[in-house]
Amino acid sequence: MKALLLASLLLAPLAALHAQSDRPSQTFGVDQLNALRWGADAAVKWKAYPADLAPAKWIWLPVERTLPNTFALFRKTLTLDALPKSAHGWITADSRYRLTVNGKHVQWGIAPSDPRTPDVDPVDLAPYLQKGGNVIGIEVLHFGHGDGTWADGRAGLLAHFVLEDSTGNKTRVVTDNSWQALLDRAHPPGQHQRVYLLRALQEEFDSRLRPDGWDAPGFQPDALWTSAAELSAKADKPVVTGKPEGNKLQVLPSLAALHTRQIPLTKEVWQPAAEMTEQGRVRWKRPVDDWFDVRMADSFTIGREPVAQQTGEGEWTLPANAKGEGWFLTFRLPMLMVGWPAFEIEAPAGTVVELMVQEGHDPKGPQPWLETFFHSWSRFISKGGKQRFQTFDYESACWVQLHIHEATGPVKISGVGMTRRLFDWPSEPVMKFAEPALDRLFGAGINRTKNLMIETVVDDMGRERVQYSGDMDPQHWTALYAFGETRLTDRFLRTWTHGQAKAGYFIDGWPAYDRLARLAQRELDGTKWGPLMEQGLSCMVTTRELHRYTGETETARAIYPHFRRYVEYLRTLRGQDGILRCQNRIEIYYGSNYGIWGREDHACSLTLMAVWGLRDGLIPLAEALGETQEAQAYRQFADELLASAKTHFWSAQFGAFVNNLPRLEQEKAPVFDEVALTLSLRAGLCPEGRIDATLDLLEKLPKTVKRAVYWYRMPRLTELAKHGRTGTVLKEFREVWAQQPAVTGPTFTIPEGYGDGKGDGHYIFCFTGNHLTDPLFLGLLGFEPAEEPGGLFRLRPQLGDLQGLETDIHTTRGPIHFKSHFKDGAQHVTIVPPAGINLSVNIPASATSESGPLTVDTVKDGWRDFSLTAGTPTTIHIPLK
Repeated sequence: MKALLLASLLLAPLAALHAQSDRPSQTFGVDQLNALRWGADAAVKWKAYPADLAPAKWIWLPVERTLPNTFALFRKTLTLDALPKSAHGWITADSRYRLTVNGKHVQWGIAPSDPRTPDVDPVDLAPYLQKGGNVIGIEVLHFGHGDGTWADGRAGLLAHFVLEDSTGNKTRVVTDNSWQALLDRAHPPGQHQRVYLLRALQEEFDSRLRPDGWDAPGFQPDALWTSAAELSAKADKPVVTGKPEGNKLQVLPSLAALHTRQIPLTKEVWQPAAEMTEQGRVRWKRPVDDWFDVRMADSFTIGREPVAQQTGEGEWTLPANAKGEGWFLTFRLPMLMVGWPAFEIEAPAGTVVELMVQEGHDPKGPQPWLETFFHSWSRFISKGGKQRFQTFDYESACWVQLHIHEATGPVKISGVGMTRRLFDWPSEPVMKFAEPALDRLFGAGINRTKNLMIETVVDDMGRERVQYSGDMDPQHWTALYAFGETRLTDRFLRTWTHGQAKAGYFIDGWPAYDRLARLAQRELDGTKWGPLMEQGLSCMVTTRELHRYTGETETARAIYPHFRRYVEYLRTLRGQDGILRCQNRIEIYYGSNYGIWGREDHACSLTLMAVWGLRDGLIPLAEALGETQEAQAYRQFADELLASAKTHFWSAQFGAFVNNLPRLEQEKAPVFDEVALTLSLRAGLCPEGRIDATLDLLEKLPKTVKRAVYWYRMPRLTELAKHGRTGTVLKEFREVWAQQPAVTGPTFTIPEGYGDGKGDGHYIFCFTGNHLTDPLFLGLLGFEPAEEPGGLFRLRPQLGDLQGLETDIHTTRGPIHFKSHFKDGAQHVTIVPPAGINLSVNIPASATSESGPLTVDTVKDGWRDFSLTAGTPTTIHIPLK
């Protein structure tokens, strides 16, 4: 069913993409790729090159079918008379791999990818090789079930390594039938998925069934090891282009290709647990599996009590379990983070440990049991003696709980913590506030960004790990302007836009399985969920932002055909009144506001959002690409949409867009929408610049204004700050956002909803929405990036009584340094532009400078523009009105 769904309902062919892309059309062999990746030119180091790993072969187990959640072990031995000068290569697998050399961990991959264009990861084996015998070990997991990071695929492994000696001689190690393979029974094949559509792997690891030292020299494989089977897919194509196994996904080779990884491999940093917070006893009324498999009601009782004795630094000893009894220990990590939880155990053979994780938890609350309906647990079964267990798949957690049972003797637990996954950011953000509450708030926002932007740019890490456009797009601006990072956004745009249905709309979460399955369910009226219409509009603006930031057109040119088709689909949503609607299109489900989902009232917001997406996104992109006629057609479309929106929704009486204006006589009270009001300001859509009433509505939020969903609320603050309503913005930062328990407590993040933030339920802490850098950079600082390379950057600081701020706004030429402090009723601001950019500052006419008279460029409405000198600090005194 899954394969048929992907093939029939989705997706737009990639042929047009490849034909119109300005990437090289030829594939690159491994020697060429090695020269690019490890050569001297940093500019070409992380590019998505079409890759050919020949003469390597796709390999897998010699089986007739592969069950979901099947693990396979592959090993290759080689003997070296001398250490090589270099040992570089490339690897990919479906769905994930863990690579070791001589038993030492090298790396984990691949990043979530479209099954038609998966990544190929670079590898440097040299630090792990030794003279004499060596073993390359690769553990591969095939999900089989749909996942938030995996749309579909077929099991396989492909790798090609080149060992070069000091004389230039090359030895190639490639995957083929000379590799030894084993079905990993330590992970039982066919394991059920954790959460429907969103998490595939429910990990169970019985270490008694894992051969000791299988990936190290000296290991002697037994008769269960076999030669790997070579698959039919070519070495320049993904495994899904080969002969299908049963009814698995099959993609035409002409519509698929391998591409080298575009972003750095993740950093892996060990973080020990900060403390053990709880311990106690579990008494089971039923078999343990009744709970863990199906959550049978009334399966156990649990209570806190002393059960463990601390016997060393970070080490605890527990007694043997009685029948039907278990111990639990709860640990707190330093903050919410994403990675692989781990622990060490010394216990009798057969001891079982369920490792459970939770993002939020109250150790003094009524519920000591951590595992929620996300089924966030992994099981480890001891083979006896001392061992270390680390989950294969990554988790989002601030709390780790170990549930220990079936122990026939004493148990020692130590080394609890997490190997944190982090993107290799080019620079750490500078964002320091003199007010401790705001400093912690923005620090929590940065921690949240680091947890959500690692390989893909996801919605939330704990529940689904799905890469979305739409409400999460401001996160890209955080990457650009706070971190100076472009590759994550570039990869996001290339991968996300591939998830386009043949009809032209985008699968809003891609490359994930969730929305694909929802399409089939909607055919049966079996779900309210479906692709969110507005996400493609936001993506067009994000593409424009990346182009404006870098000045490069490569990515925009590559994905522009997707937007062209998307606009043609948008045209089909217009009614006779010229307004966009989607309530009768079952494949579309508009979702900007909880209160108006699926109702007629969405038409105003969707139409205004389309005008914004065209004007601020696609039209300037088309012009930059030389598509002047298409740009004019898009401009006409946007003008027509805006004219229709003004006719049907603009109220001169209220001075704002009213979502239910066509029905106002019958319904009496107006219905305003936070999204529509914010967009009308952001895109300059209010007739004749009449914005005061809209600003008042957004500032005061009367009951007639339908609030945006929680994760769409920062754009409102951005617009209020831009238009001088700074006091409201700072008040909400100080009194609402900075006071959330998720910010003030140990999780140190900004969660999905307001809530009490303590967790112990279905609350989401590692969530994408509400990007604080949006109202900070674009609002309070009034930052406007240059429209074209070499153009003018602008700042319009409106800081109110903010007590002090130091931050950097990154550009391709370096950061703009900004520092302020509040004294004697004025903001004292120092700005240092980097060399090579033009920066203008817009300030009130009453402002003065320590540097003497300011060179004024323009004066308007009591505000004046003046230019700053690159590399030179300028201090300005701005009185608070």
